[in-house]
Amino acid sequence: MKLKQMILTIALSLCMAAACLPKAVSADDTPQGRWTDYAAASFDGGSGTKADPYKIATAEQLALLAKEVNSGVYGSTHTKEYFILTADIDLSGHVWTPIGYESYASGGGSAQAFEGYFNGNNKKITGLYVDERKGDSYGKNRSAGLFGCISALGDDYVIKNVIIENGTVYAGDGNTLSEESYGAGLLVGSITTSYGTDYAAINNCKVSGAVNSTKRAGGLVGDASYTIFSNCTADVRVDGYSVSGGFVGNAFVSQFSDCTANGKVTSKGWSTGGFAGILYYGTTVNHCAAFGNVEAGDWNLGGFVGYTESNIAIANSIAMGDVKSNVTDWQRKTGGFIGTAWDDTIKLEKCHAGGKITAVEDDTVGGFLGSDNGNNIAVSGCSFDNIKNAALSGAGSASAQTYGITAQNTASVDASVCMDYYGGHDMVEKAGQDPTCTDDGYEAGNECKRCGYKEGFAVIPATGHTGGNATCTAKAVCEVCRQEYGELDSNNHADLKHIPAKAATKDAEGNIEYWYCGGCDKYYSDAAASKEISKADTVTAKLPAGNDFPQTGDNAGFMMWFTLLLISGATVIGMKSFGKDIIEG
Repeated sequence: MKLKQMILTIALSLCMAAACLPKAVSADDTPQGRWTDYAAASFDGGSGTKADPYKIATAEQLALLAKEVNSGVYGSTHTKEYFILTADIDLSGHVWTPIGYESYASGGGSAQAFEGYFNGNNKKITGLYVDERKGDSYGKNRSAGLFGCISALGDDYVIKNVIIENGTVYAGDGNTLSEESYGAGLLVGSITTSYGTDYAAINNCKVSGAVNSTKRAGGLVGDASYTIFSNCTADVRVDGYSVSGGFVGNAFVSQFSDCTANGKVTSKGWSTGGFAGILYYGTTVNHCAAFGNVEAGDWNLGGFVGYTESNIAIANSIAMGDVKSNVTDWQRKTGGFIGTAWDDTIKLEKCHAGGKITAVEDDTVGGFLGSDNGNNIAVSGCSFDNIKNAALSGAGSASAQTYGITAQNTASVDASVCMDYYGGHDMVEKAGQDPTCTDDGYEAGNECKRCGYKEGFAVIPATGHTGGNATCTAKAVCEVCRQEYGELDSNNHADLKHIPAKAATKDAEGNIEYWYCGGCDKYYSDAAASKEISKADTVTAKLPAGNDFPQTGDNAGFMMWFTLLLISGATVIGMKSFGKDIIEG
């Protein structure tokens, strides 16, 4: 009995311990269920007017808006009504159903669009997860984003002050040849206007995360018609198959000002750009930027826009990301700023490309413009980086136009970006630097924080070393920096010693008076060390050793003594003979 109790106790303990462990993340770590199934019964107050908008404070209340708009029930779709977020919203619990439903039944499309006005109030929406890859009940596709389909009914801002952080949007079934037209973006899938309304307007929105769509993939919006975008930012990784852009996939009769795309854009298909995939028919862009790298497997690829056609004007805009074309078997139509400018109504003014282009080069690859389709477009004040793209000209167009696109080094392109995009340098004061003995200094000046452009900073020449004396063995030491400098001085001896003359004896050699430098091992005959002599020149020979016989081995001395003896002997003998002769005579 006790054994059974012990086993049961151990089993219960293990179960409790397992329950306390963190839940393992599944291979497919995606939210389950749809938010529209958890919608609140009412909003957090408000009457829906501009002065008293409906208040949304929870994810469930935001889901109520999606549920009622998508219902299509007359009087419940909130046409021309106003909404405002009053708190941050966390949507991580379930899959999000876009506000504004776009359905494609067999033979055509229909939509229940959002037709109201939404103010995000700068509250954060996190955990957004949209997955429309399976499409609707007809097995087709629909636009995807926080808002799926929008149709503006007035000139007030349709969406403003919305912040989406780290959201995820999927759309499309991978079939690029299907006739369905849809878009995907973190904020909006597709947006246009209703009859009688000139334009839709979106202002001051910021989104970040990832978008993946078979068609018309954009960081902020997938497909836009008759829409004005101002002061919006998309920091989004975009993966597309056709018509893909870091900010917008496809734009028709739209306007963009003060908008930025920061994310990388990768596409397997055509018309890909760091900011826009396609800009079409009367679309204008002013003071916009694309900073992300761009890569595509088909033509019409640009650092800013892939394809432009029919009265497109882009001014004071920049593309700073790298551009990579994977096309090998047909025309690349790839440029640092724009891939293809289709007709002569395209106008580009004060735009700059700062990225590196990687492509199999042909006549449709250019540092700024890929192809002009054989037409003469209008280009002025534009440049590209020829340090990063040394082998490319500004325009790789079939018409071989240069358009005055300037090839500049990296620093010059950055300076042009400062002037034409940022409106001038952002100068800060920098202190000067005193010169040293070896290095130049400079005066105080001003430097741009963005591009490094400098004003002032006049050079103050190096002072040079001073003081100290070089010797025959050591260079001079500067009295300021205490470093050696210059050359050795062969005339300034570090260890010159006077050696007095010493008389030679019969036992030892002598020497003359001389001077010796231990540093350079040289001998001199004068105190000024101006007359160099050899060591042998200082030596005087030993004195002769009187009447002593020369030492053994001194053959010359021996022969001299022997000769003298012979002469003396002969003289004595001669004198004796001479005396005898006198006596006998």
